[in-house]
Amino acid sequence: MIKDAFIDKGILSLFGMLSKIRAQDSPAIPRGPASLNINPFYKVAFTLALIILIALSRNLLFVFSALSYLLLIIAFLPSIDLKRTLFASLAMFFISCLLLAPAALSGNLYSLFMIPSKMFATVAAANILSCTTKWQSIIGALKLFFIPDVFIFILDTAMKYIVMLGELSLEMLYAMKLRRFGGGGGLASLSGVAGTVFLKSAEMAEEMNSAMLCRGFRGVYHSRAKLTMTAADAAYIIANASIFALFFYLR
Repeated sequence: MIKDAFIDKGILSLFGMLSKIRAQDSPAIPRGPASLNINPFYKVAFTLALIILIALSRNLLFVFSALSYLLLIIAFLPSIDLKRTLFASLAMFFISCLLLAPAALSGNLYSLFMIPSKMFATVAAANILSCTTKWQSIIGALKLFFIPDVFIFILDTAMKYIVMLGELSLEMLYAMKLRRFGGGGGLASLSGVAGTVFLKSAEMAEEMNSAMLCRGFRGVYHSRAKLTMTAADAAYIIANASIFALFFYLR
């Protein structure tokens, strides 16, 4: 029974991870902020800039203003994305509060307010970008930032192979549960799955290398993304520019 519980837990964990990745690029009808069709370049640029400014800021008013702005966006997300974003952000918030509790008891209340709020805001900003922008659009936006092709290639292939190897691991766990072979416990099952996945990943890497050579791939990415300006883009830029102006005003 312990072994079955371990396998069930592994199946649920992998299934949850894969469902989140697939939902990120699903062709579902966009709702909320995603339906505004904002250029991915602006989303990536302003999200990174906002995270940097939140990390650099020492003013609670700016952090709370950025937090209010992010919470307003989260309120318009679909229910699934809203729950996922709030759960991840609140988890980091409470973990930070727990780690800073000794400092708060010694009288340093500033850190107790500042650092958890920054953690909540940065995680929320990253999750909003993930929920409202497809992965391929993010990859295309990175090309416009003149990011080296090697870095983009690593990110792109890593995400694809996480899904492929995750599906392989999920199939193996299902097979183990149905056939109930072997007498080992949970750790023995995990080591067997990990070893098989490692060997399969090496085989897939060789196959991908051969496929790239046959197709003449030279490691160069060509982005079709273009810098456009719509009414939604302009409103998004103005909203973020107001937050950035507040940062420099409150310095």
